[in-house]
Amino acid sequence: MILNDDVLIRVATETDIDVIARISKENCINPWTKEQLQQELYYDFALLVCAVVKKKIVGFISCHITEPEAHLNEIAVEGAFRRKHIATQLLSYCIENSISHKCEYMTLEVRQSNTEAISLYSKFGFKELTIRKSLYTNPNEDAIVMRLDY
Repeated sequence: MILNDDVLIRVATETDIDVIARISKENCINPWTKEQLQQELYYDFALLVCAVVKKKIVGFISCHITEPEAHLNEIAVEGAFRRKHIATQLLSYCIENSISHKCEYMTLEVRQSNTEAISLYSKFGFKELTIRKSLYTNPNEDAIVMRLDY
């Protein structure tokens, strides 16, 4: 658990899933379903973390930790809470957790058009590895594969 600037970063629980699913649906082009998010709570290799401001969940991050790799699945912050470093805090928590689990690097895929996310990842030191053609649908779009070595 991390508390910075009135933002509490903590591991998600079953009671958080409805809110996390809503945030995913409202902020992601291809959101995770409530069922997919619930399953994340029970996988040993999954980390589902939420950001809380004044007792309200305002963002989350999902990561899989399979040594030596951590893989960022999804990160989302409600619109009214963007540009307040919440995504930065979520990603920091995930990276620190994966390092403590002896991971050596983290990978992710991001839509080529998602310049805001690419900027965030680049600030953390993620580097572009390759392009995955047509990875995303609705609309069809290539993904940039990025990697951060620890």
